Amino acid sequence: MSSQRLVSIITAAAAVLVLQAAASDRVLRTEAVVHAPVSEVWKAFTTKEGVQSWMVPVAEVDLRLGGTMKTNYNATAKIGDPGTIVHHILSYEPERMLTTRFDAPEGAPQWAKLAQATWVVYRFEPVSARETRVVVSMMGWGEGPDWNDSYDHFQRGNEWEMQQLAKHFFPKMSESELMDGKQKTAHSVVLQKTVACDQATTFGLWTTEAGVQKFFTAAAHIDPWPGGRYEMIFYPKADPEARSYGTGGARVLRFVPEGELAFEWIAFTLDDGTPHLGGPPQMPAAVRNQRPLPTWVELRFQPSPSGGTDVALGYYGSREGGKWDESFAYFQKAWAGVLGNLEKYCADVARK
Repeated sequence: MSSQRLVSIITAAAAVLVLQAAASDRVLRTEAVVHAPVSEVWKAFTTKEGVQSWMVPVAEVDLRLGGTMKTNYNATAKIGDPGTIVHHILSYEPERMLTTRFDAPEGAPQWAKLAQATWVVYRFEPVSARETRVVVSMMGWGEGPDWNDSYDHFQRGNEWEMQQLAKHFFPKMSESELMDGKQKTAHSVVLQKTVACDQATTFGLWTTEAGVQKFFTAAAHIDPWPGGRYEMIFYPKADPEARSYGTGGARVLRFVPEGELAFEWIAFTLDDGTPHLGGPPQMPAAVRNQRPLPTWVELRFQPSPSGGTDVALGYYGSREGGKWDESFAYFQKAWAGVLGNLEKYCADVARK
């Protein structure tokens, strides 16, 4: 073991022991699988050029024990100007682990100041030669309403940060590439519903994991860009990867903020010999999981003259004959039900 690595481990252990004195057991953990080798992802976190390529427009990095990473979200600012955040490097192991804590800028809100008592461990795990899992664990949380508020802010912020990282490395694909193999058929569902939520809120309900859980599904993986994931997980315990009942492997086809969304869909549940839990008819994996996926959904959002938002939904690509007819009949009712749930949720919000 090198002396540098030994010092790194000792420093990390000492830092954690000191910080644990006032810490609860709560951990804010966020992760993403990034389409890049670990060496490139490491540079994205630990070099000025890397940090500025996806996280913030202005950065300065001094990668060493006791060094700092300084960032500013204002593109016209310089390091040291108001808004500069200072991240102190507590320990690191190249291409495997990085531990930091931060000083909030002067004038920061209370939820940010409170979190100065926390620390963050970044772990970089090769999934393959071309993919890396990044796991971010934020620890040292206290208890009480102010701490809960701080936790909620950083949960949203850390999720956004991981989305930006994944988007930065994601292979760029054109809409024509994403739509390859898809054709509209006579089996199409076209629906419209006016909901009480405003346009931005309605779009957000369809394009965020927290949003779809309010009216559509139990869990989800959503990457808000073309080619990203649009995976609905209807049975998180029985089918956590949505390989049997949800839409594991489905992708976003079009993403126009607040205006349009299109995503792939899976028309069947998997016939693997296990009891059917519900949903559309079952088909073998060769049919259910064929690529490219033939079915997809298109959504358009626009302000309603009567207030709220007009939502237009189209479901396309369903084939004809046999179980395809059963699937089409199922989704005629299912998509109407989804829009009904959305309408009810927005009406409930409007009444509060």
